[in-house]
Amino acid sequence: LPAAKLTTFMFYTNFVLESSNEVGDEWAKIQGAVGASTSVFDLIRRIPQVRDPPIRDQQHIILPAAAETVNGGTATPPIVHMSNVSLVYDNMAIPALKNINLNLYEGDRVAIVGRSGSGKSSMLRSMLRFYDPTEGEVCLNGQPMTTLSRRQIAQKISVVAQEPALFPLTLMENVLYGIPKDDFDPDTGEPRYYKAYELRVTNALEEAGLAIHAGNDLNLDLHTRVGEGGRALSGGQRQRVAIARALVRAPEVLLLDEPTAALDSQ
Repeated sequence: LPAAKLTTFMFYTNFVLESSNEVGDEWAKIQGAVGASTSVFDLIRRIPQVRDPPIRDQQHIILPAAAETVNGGTATPPIVHMSNVSLVYDNMAIPALKNINLNLYEGDRVAIVGRSGSGKSSMLRSMLRFYDPTEGEVCLNGQPMTTLSRRQIAQKISVVAQEPALFPLTLMENVLYGIPKDDFDPDTGEPRYYKAYELRVTNALEEAGLAIHAGNDLNLDLHTRVGEGGRALSGGQRQRVAIARALVRAPEVLLLDEPTAALDSQ
């Protein structure tokens, strides 16, 4: 067999072999995508256990609860009231919370301490209505949380988790994430935040301990892009951004789930 034909044959054989392998790989990817899409559609069709009440049953205006009379005087009602709250997760036989009673008043600073798994995070999840209590009731400004929508609860309560969720946006957009943009760029027509938001974000970041003033040591400004998951920032900086995200909303109740684990004592 001439060398030229042998070489041609070897090239064609290698080409067919690689193409055949590619077909097998693509077929495996298609099968994986079909399986993943099934899980996605199952999730979309899933009916959540915690749902907003019907519109007709929602409390549209959250008013402070009526003041209580104690020993002839008037006592300020609690902002958050937990009454005999017990919570059992579906996959657990032992309750995460059992007969919890708690009142949080305006100006209170309350620390919940305990060993790992004692139910600290479960208390916060109950206050956020991530879960409805198995027994008992959680009230916000005197109204049961089951009569409030998630949007109404979010307007009153902010949470800072131990693991902050940041997005590949600018620093300012991460702090204001979830707040609709209310202005437009005159040149491009793209939606943006009104100028007044810049001062609010700057103050919130300063209060959280993340300096963005001109010439700061970290070389950060409001338009610095933080990358996927905030990879352009350190762990402590990501936590400070999450704290600023909560502070800029000026919530009535601020819940902190160990948000300073990556920060120094000061």
